Amino acid sequence: MTWVRWALAILFALSGATSSFAGEPRIAEKVIPGGYKIVLIDFVGADEGVAQAMIAPTAQRLCGSLTLQWGRFKLKAMIANRTGKGLKPGRFEQEIHCITPLPSEVGMLHTTFAATKADEQHARDTTLRFLEFRDAGNAEASFAMLTSDMQQTTDRANWVSEVRRMPRVVGNGVVRKVIKVTWYVDPLGVSSGVYAAADFEGSSSMLAIHCGYVALKRQSTGDFLITRIEEGRLRGSDSKTMPTEQMQGIRTALQCR
Repeated sequence: MTWVRWALAILFALSGATSSFAGEPRIAEKVIPGGYKIVLIDFVGADEGVAQAMIAPTAQRLCGSLTLQWGRFKLKAMIANRTGKGLKPGRFEQEIHCITPLPSEVGMLHTTFAATKADEQHARDTTLRFLEFRDAGNAEASFAMLTSDMQQTTDRANWVSEVRRMPRVVGNGVVRKVIKVTWYVDPLGVSSGVYAAADFEGSSSMLAIHCGYVALKRQSTGDFLITRIEEGRLRGSDSKTMPTEQMQGIRTALQCR
């Protein structure tokens, strides 16, 4: 999916693996087209969530003030040596991309639009309706809510595949709310117009934490269409015995408000 920045990769696991290897895994980094590749050498374990949690500080350092986007990863789990004595440590490779965040108010031009209470409620309702369609696996309804530009740059088959698996990711009992709407008028770097960033937060039977924001563009009719989504999730199974301070650290890493 070319436009949507799914933060699915940031799934922090609770338990690390133990072995007879001494010392900590080594972290290497290299520049790749459009971003970086971070390599965790001598990784002991078989859970990509653990590996990603270990390299998260390096990823944040590389991206600095830019938004961290997790890309493809490759995990080679530890295996037994051919001699049958001991284990051979694994290797984890993660691609990341550092993207320009939604333009800030400092970069706005011609700020003449004043959102009404009706505008804000409409933006909130549109955000929740889009997330409801998507998380229920309704690929057609959610795709119809994207701007025409986003539809043209989104691989339709990939969208359908990703959305249809969402019910298994999210589960039942979804509780979600929009906690803040921020308005942008003619932001730099995108087509002119009125935009809203709706910060949301929620949970479900499968997710202990689900937060992020949906960027919307106001249409001439007063309706809104989706132009971008940034989100992070923590599985409920990973949080059952997690200390409060670790949960808070993950909320910060996922940029929950």
